[in-house]
Parts: sequence; C-alpha cells; structure tokens
Amino acid sequence: MRLQEAFCHQGLTLGEPFCFRARKALATSYRTKDSPPKSLRHVRLFRSLSKANRAYRRQSISEANDPSATLKLIHFPPAGRSKVLGLVLPKALSQELRGRDSLMLPQPESACFVIADISGYTGFLAGVELEHAQDIIADVMDTMVRRLRPPFRLAKFEGDAAFFYAVADKVDGSVLQDAVEAVYFAFRKRLRNISQATSCTCNACSRMRDLDLKFVCHHGEFIKQKMSGRGELAGRDVILVHRLLKNGANERLGGHAYALYSDPCIRAMGMDPAAQGLIEHRESIDIIGEVTCWVRDLEAAWQQEKDRQMNQVTREAAAAVIEFDIAAPRPAVWEHFTQPGLRPKWRAAHEVRETSQSGRRGVGTVNHCMHGPHAIIEEVLDWRPFDYLTISTLLPMPDAPS
Repeated sequence: MRLQEAFCHQGLTLGEPFCFRARKALATSYRTKDSPPKSLRHVRLFRSLSKANRAYRRQSISEANDPSATLKLIHFPPAGRSKVLGLVLPKALSQELRGRDSLMLPQPESACFVIADISGYTGFLAGVELEHAQDIIADVMDTMVRRLRPPFRLAKFEGDAAFFYAVADKVDGSVLQDAVEAVYFAFRKRLRNISQATSCTCNACSRMRDLDLKFVCHHGEFIKQKMSGRGELAGRDVILVHRLLKNGANERLGGHAYALYSDPCIRAMGMDPAAQGLIEHRESIDIIGEVTCWVRDLEAAWQQEKDRQMNQVTREAAAAVIEFDIAAPRPAVWEHFTQPGLRPKWRAAHEVRETSQSGRRGVGTVNHCMHGPHAIIEEVLDWRPFDYLTISTLLPMPDAPS
C-alpha cells in the first residue's frame, strides 16, 4: 500500500503507462507490502516496475556508472518476499523533472460554453402522450445539435438541455451570435413544419407550439476529468454557466425566448453589446456574487427574420453558375467564406478588411479584399447564416460592373 500511496502522491495514477525515463523522477526508495498484489491495477504496476527493472539491469556497467546518465535503477536483493527499488538520477535532472510534475495533472483550458435549454419541457411532458412527446423532443434536440456542431462540441445532454463547448481563448462575436440565432430559427421552423405535416390530434402534437428555447453563453476555464468511465467538464465556470440558467431574463422580456451572454463572454467576443442591441441584465448567484449579463430577445429576432426580404440570386437569374462540393460541415464552410481572417487561406487576397456599423457581421457589412495595391470592395446584401449570403462586388477597374 505504501507503494501505491507514494506514486499517487507524485501525481501518477495506477494503471497508467509507466516510463522511468520520460514520465516521472522519483528519487526515493519504496518498499512494497509482503503480501502479493491482488487487484488488477496493482498487478499492472508490478509488471511495469519489473519490466523496467529488467531493462535497466541489462545496461552496460559503463553506462550504469556514468554520472551523466539520464536515469539509473538500483536493484537490491529481495529480503523475504519484499523488494526495494531505488531510483537515482543527477541532481540537476532531478530538479528539472520535478518541476514538470504539474504536467501530469489536468491542465485548465479556456472555452466558450453554450447551454441550449427547452423551455416548457416539464409542463409539456406532464400533460401529453409520452410516445409522441419523446419523438418531438428528440427531433428538436437533433436540430439543435446539427446547427451548433461545429465549431461547438457536445459535452452531454442534460434532460431538456444540451451542453456545448468550444475550446478558444477568443470568440468571434458574429459567429457565436449567428450560431445561437440559427439554432433558434431552425427550431421554430422545425416546429412549424412538424405541425403542418402532421394530421395527429393528440395532446403532444397540439401543444408542441408551447415549447421554446433559451440559451446561456459564458466564457471561462474548465478541466476534463473521468467520472464513472466517461469524460466530464469541471470547474467554477462550468458551475456558473449552469447556475445562470435560473435567471430573471424570461420575466423581464415578457416570457420571450432569449439568449443570455455573460460579461466574460462579451469580453471574449470583443464586442460592444449596447451597440448591437443587447439589454444589460444582472443576476445574483450564491457564493459567486453578482454577475453582469447581456440579453438578446430571440422572439423579436425571429419576427425580424420572417419579415426581412430575401435578396437571393436564383439559378434562373444567374449569368453563370459555379458549383462544387466541400467535404466539411456547413458551419465550418460558412466561417471560411465569411471571416476576414480565414478568407485569405482560400482566396487570392493578402488581407480582408471588414467594416460594420454595429460591429456584427451581416447585412450592410463592407469588405475590402486587398490584392496588392488594388482592392475589391464587397457589400453584403443578404445574410442567412449557414444557408446563403448575397454580396455585390466592385472591381478595381474603370466602368467595371458591380
């Protein structure tokens, strides 16, 4: 048991691959119990130690006596049924490797967290037929996941919610807001399509219009840990984003669907929330304290989306049509076509300079695609994230058509 405690104290979990040269520097001797190991993890550790011991005993005498050797293993004859294994290494190397002990522990990562939560879920299930209700919930959950992945990864489903995260120190504010609103618009369209396509008169199909969505977005740190054989995200910010689900934004907006962005998320996006029409909101959370948030009314955004006139170049009206398939998810392709930092990777432009009145990419955004001393000027006329965009282009030549 002493051997197990010693290795765990050094940050090494039993059952992990053990390598004397690369993984750990242990400058202390350890004595095992007299009784043989019984658990599988003990057996694996003993086998690893024995294998390493035999390998180092086969080293030449000259290498073993070399004071600059990376690591030397000393084997003492067994006393009874016990063995003593000592690890000896130069002082400078010992100090260097000891400083790397923290690398064995889970390292915090910065990420953007998004929780999409179905409002009215409990009341919906309580008064409807479970068979049809579960089909409807599964359908809208699938719609959410397909719209948010990538760049987000699904951490897990949490009953009536889906928890997503994207590892990043900074977040593109336009991409995040477009992704959240695209999920909500797809959700509303999907409920409308299901309602129009079914002739069922059961309570589940009749009341599915009572369902709605809310989103909570936060930026912070997390670590990954294993719990019951599966990976989980842990950390203060993971707790905070879940606590923000219980807030007063719904009442403030009159029961409308909303997207709530924490102030750390706004800073990571590098945007002016007031200039983009977000409403300031504050929440007080036990232990954590007061949290400043910014809220977008998604019901109002949905009404604007429905009323906005389409400006799409159809196949019939096009002077020429160029088509090609890209082996990548639609959100990833959209980002490469619209983000200024990604466009030079596939387009012959040295730089793309973007200007927008509100700071959010969309209708009215103007791009200057720099090609040496010349610039191609683009203006966004229609913006439907992940579906299509329409732009007008002004070429750098006299009397060129736009």
